[in-house]
Amino acid sequence: MRRDDYADEDDQRRVVTFIVPSYEGNQNNVTAPEHEFTQIDETAGSFMKIKIILFDMMDTLIHEPYFDAIGRLLPPELDAKTYFRWRDTEAYLAFERGEASEQEHFRQFYLPDAPPEMLARFPRPERVKKELLRSLRYIAGIPELIAWLRARGDVRLGVASNYSVWYQDMLPRLRELRDDMDYYFYSCEMGIRKPDAGYFEMIAAGLRRDFPELSSAEIFFTDDRQENVEAARACGWQAHLMDGDTASLRDAITTFL
Repeated sequence: MRRDDYADEDDQRRVVTFIVPSYEGNQNNVTAPEHEFTQIDETAGSFMKIKIILFDMMDTLIHEPYFDAIGRLLPPELDAKTYFRWRDTEAYLAFERGEASEQEHFRQFYLPDAPPEMLARFPRPERVKKELLRSLRYIAGIPELIAWLRARGDVRLGVASNYSVWYQDMLPRLRELRDDMDYYFYSCEMGIRKPDAGYFEMIAAGLRRDFPELSSAEIFFTDDRQENVEAARACGWQAHLMDGDTASLRDAITTFL
């Protein structure tokens, strides 16, 4: 795969060529086509500097589907607080770090000391996943924002998310995330989660393999969690707290660009 962050200065027309890495979903055998794009700068003597824009996924690009799914699956006499009391949070965090397979996660879905009569009323993990995938929807204005950015020639887009291998099942259902992102940084593939500084350092190191002269200030990141935004800023990135207001996010990106 090849990306050039600067145009060829010997060419009278400045041309930036890059290849979008293909996404290979191993569970769904889905592969986004590998595209080659050329951006032409007609102004002789100029060159184009690439900037990076990275998005968290849940409650930044798409609504977190988990809570809606659970609300539909729980029987009327059970509330979400009771349900989450018996979820094994540590097992889920391990799943997000890629330390457990899906089947191992299903076996550890609920706490081992959960009462059998309670487990009998909780939805099976496989059903939770199925309902979650049915609940995916973008935050208002996000597809238009991605289209606006994709039309530019001076940015590369990516997802930087704490998430499990279930992202492989989600991307085929989310066209813009599947087709319009240049990078995917998921904690399950990286073995580390935000807000650990190592998460951001690993991403920056990966980006600099494509763009050796990329500075930290040329990376923009948005997330719905303040601790993740602060961690990105501590690494020198430009960062924006996403509160569901896509117009505000667009304004922040415009300022960055």
